[in-house]
Amino acid sequence: MQLQKLFAVLALGAMMFFSRDFALAQANVWQPTNGPYGGTVTAVAVNRNSGQIYIMIAGEGVFRSQNNGASWMPVNTGLTNKSVNALALNANGDLFAATSTGIFRSTNNGDSWSSINTGLTLLDVRSFAVNLNTGHLFAGVKGGVIFRSENNGANWTILPTGLKGTYTVQALAINPNTGQIFAGTDSSGAIRSANNGNSWSPANLGAPFNNVRALAVNSNGDVYAGLDSTIARSALFRSTNNGDSWIRVLIVNGSTQCLTANTSGHVFAGTAVGVYLSANNGGSWALSNNGLHNRTVNALALNASNEIFAGPQCTGIFISRDNAASWAPINTGLRYTRILSLAVNQNTGHVFAGTDCGGVFRSADNGNSWTWLGPPHASVVALLVHSNGNVFAGTTTFDFIGAGGDVLHSTDNGATWQDVSPDNDFFLSLAEGPNGEIYAGTGYIQLCGFAFCDYGDVYSSTNNGSNWTRVAEKLDDHVYALTVNASGRVIAATGEAVYCSSGEF
Repeated sequence: MQLQKLFAVLALGAMMFFSRDFALAQANVWQPTNGPYGGTVTAVAVNRNSGQIYIMIAGEGVFRSQNNGASWMPVNTGLTNKSVNALALNANGDLFAATSTGIFRSTNNGDSWSSINTGLTLLDVRSFAVNLNTGHLFAGVKGGVIFRSENNGANWTILPTGLKGTYTVQALAINPNTGQIFAGTDSSGAIRSANNGNSWSPANLGAPFNNVRALAVNSNGDVYAGLDSTIARSALFRSTNNGDSWIRVLIVNGSTQCLTANTSGHVFAGTAVGVYLSANNGGSWALSNNGLHNRTVNALALNASNEIFAGPQCTGIFISRDNAASWAPINTGLRYTRILSLAVNQNTGHVFAGTDCGGVFRSADNGNSWTWLGPPHASVVALLVHSNGNVFAGTTTFDFIGAGGDVLHSTDNGATWQDVSPDNDFFLSLAEGPNGEIYAGTGYIQLCGFAFCDYGDVYSSTNNGSNWTRVAEKLDDHVYALTVNASGRVIAATGEAVYCSSGEF
């Protein structure tokens, strides 16, 4: 027995050395492609004096551009938490990042960061604002608390907001003319302070408008408040008297995520359905989404030239130079970190990459450059290039209405797409059979007894998706992978088992 153990240990050691040598030999085989570019931008801050732009990419930290967005580089040295909830700049150009583990400050344009948490008794900071006239800093925290610093973050003092309970202060804005401070909470409406945060009073919009997601103050002192995403509460409000009273100026099909205003009376609202623009201080509004790859907009900011920067979900950073009439991506250096599917056209060499809620990209030069093909908003979980050159994409989509997915078909190399879905489930896998037939694997959830169960179906089409036949029903979990052997037998992999067709399924 001991001899067997010895041989087993020696064999394992040999395997480990072989694996190590093999890994070293392979170290330079894989190289990153030049894109595709994207990622979810959750915060934007612009130094209006130097023009430098800072953005937060979800899970990746802070990136900086010194050429108005033409290229980006990460600036995270010392930033130990890369999940940043808010970015802000003071008048001297110092940069602040609010995270779930406190506040970080950079005094050298993001080259290095240091933690500034002295006095913060709660560290999950969700919002941040700077009084550019006094230099005072304000931090809104999960737990219904606001902190103030009068010495650039060296230490912090808790403020008596009067909030009771576990509210989250998720928005802060300061009137540059009066210094009045506004704070928005997730379930207790808005509060305000006219004395630098020493005391607070309600600035409520009235029931049921209690979830204030975004706040902004324009140069006239008008205050704008954006509400959450439930259908009954989705709205944008304006106050012309410092929050004494409010009027609803816009009903939104989804939450208002962010707000900003320029000095010309233009107000911009980033929502779950795109960017709304008002050219008359909120009197009337119009959607301005031309060029955006995803319409859930998390962040907005203006530079000194009133160019607008928008951070849509999953698709990086976009710029508008014409007052939101059109948008263009400026993502060089921001690689997608969630590529969900890949496919290659064996005849042309074109590579297709499906992303998480960012659509499909195509490369004609082995990954040196990429072209966005749409469709907007969709997470492309499966891709198939048919032997006839047609491209199929299986998608999953989440929105404020619900969840579902599609099978999309392109006959022009991805330039345009047609929906050929057999139903509205998640489409998680695609495969081609030996006679050109197409198989699509789905996932869905149904009530079974007193619980919810995961199921999956398999569909087949012999005419490029024009018609489908369900050939397998209610497999025990989502169908995450499909393949077909040379004899036409279909193998489906679910979260619980592997299935194989027999005869005519």
